[in-house]
Amino acid sequence: MCPHGVGAPAEEIAFVAAAGMKVGLPSTDPLVGAGLPPLQEMLAGGVRFEDIGFSVDVNCQTAVDPFASMRILMPAARIAQRPETSFTDVVAQDFFGDGPQAPLMHPREAIELATLGSARALGLDEMTGSLTPGKRADVILVCINQINMPPAPGNEPSLQLVQNAGPANVDTVIADGRILKQDSRLRHAVAVSAQAVATQVGIRERASWDASPDARTPLDRTEVALRHRHD
Repeated sequence: MCPHGVGAPAEEIAFVAAAGMKVGLPSTDPLVGAGLPPLQEMLAGGVRFEDIGFSVDVNCQTAVDPFASMRILMPAARIAQRPETSFTDVVAQDFFGDGPQAPLMHPREAIELATLGSARALGLDEMTGSLTPGKRADVILVCINQINMPPAPGNEPSLQLVQNAGPANVDTVIADGRILKQDSRLRHAVAVSAQAVATQVGIRERASWDASPDARTPLDRTEVALRHRHD
């Protein structure tokens, strides 16, 4: 796989395309000032759309939020598709002319990169990434009746999902047919927290740290709080 790709020269992109390599475009590059995800540059250099996905890269630096990643990816592509186009030109073309001189990335394409494209990049597209008979039932349901997701007539659902949605709008999460979240509430928070605490204790033991019950950490206290809330 070819990660990042920001600033890659044309000959490197051509090599990636010729080799049929998968490309992962992380959302951390704009944060550190390295540049926008080079989606359009990859496509122009011959990389297939089907070989591109996105990632969050460093989860201690960037939120593990696919909605936010889509909001970075789609504008980055549109900027590259309208090079040296001023705001005045955009207004003139979109509101008083025939629209953009070149087709702009559609929100549905951003959603495909976030789902099936990323599954392809990881070699998991026969297992997940799309709602297809025989694949795992990996599904999320998103509320469209919340204040940031107004169900106005004529709204384009894909644009609304990319531009407006966030993790707080996710009502239901189904992973391989197992319901993990329903009615906007986690169903197995206590079990997951207990597993995380056990993992942390194991790490402390292997590192010869104090793993006794009295050596409580913030994660331990979170597990206790979750249990109290569950009860």
